[in-house]
Amino acid sequence: MAAVLTKSAPNVAHKSESQAETKVDSKAEKAPKAPKVQRPIISAEAYALLKDAKKADLTDEQRQQMKDYRRAQKPSRITHPLVGAKEGFPFDTVPSDYSFVTHKPLGKKQFKDGTGFLEYRAAQLKYRGQRLIDQGDKLAQKAKIDRQYGNEDTRKKAKKFTDMFAELENLKAALAAQGIDPTTLVAPAKVETAA
Repeated sequence: MAAVLTKSAPNVAHKSESQAETKVDSKAEKAPKAPKVQRPIISAEAYALLKDAKKADLTDEQRQQMKDYRRAQKPSRITHPLVGAKEGFPFDTVPSDYSFVTHKPLGKKQFKDGTGFLEYRAAQLKYRGQRLIDQGDKLAQKAKIDRQYGNEDTRKKAKKFTDMFAELENLKAALAAQGIDPTTLVAPAKVETAA
C-alpha cells in the first residue's frame, strides 16, 4: 500500500478572551522610554583644563563632557541651496559651487541620470583620497621628527629648547632696539687681580 500524503489544514489555536485581554494589558503597562537627558555643554576653559589632565585621572562623566563639547564645536553641514529648487534641480552634473566640506552629500535621486551621479561619486572619492594622502604626509613628517629626536621625553626637551631659544632671540632684539648690548649682560665681569 502506498502512503498518500495530504496537505493538512494549519493548526489554528483559538485564544480565549481572557488571554487576549492580558496581552493587551501587558502592552499598556510598559513604561514609556525616558527622554534623552540633555547634558549642559562645558565651557571652553573647563574643556582646556580637562584636556590638559591625564586621561587616566578623568571620570567617565568628564570624558563624556569632553566628547559633547567637541561635538558641539564641530560645524554641521548644510543642504546645497539648489536641492529642491524649481530651476536646475535635479542636477545634470555636480554644481560648481558644491563643497564636500560645507554641504551634505548628494544622493542618486538628486541627479537626472546616473552619469551625473557617477561624476559626483568620482569627485567625492578623489576628495577623500586627497584627504588621506594629506593625512599620510602629516604622519610621515611626525615619524621623521620622532626618528630624528628619539623618544617622547627627548622630543619634549627639544621643543622646549627651541621655544626658549626663539624667546631669547626676541628678547635680544628688544634690548638691541633700546640700545642695550645683550652680550655685555651675559659676559662675565673681569676681576682685576693685583700682581
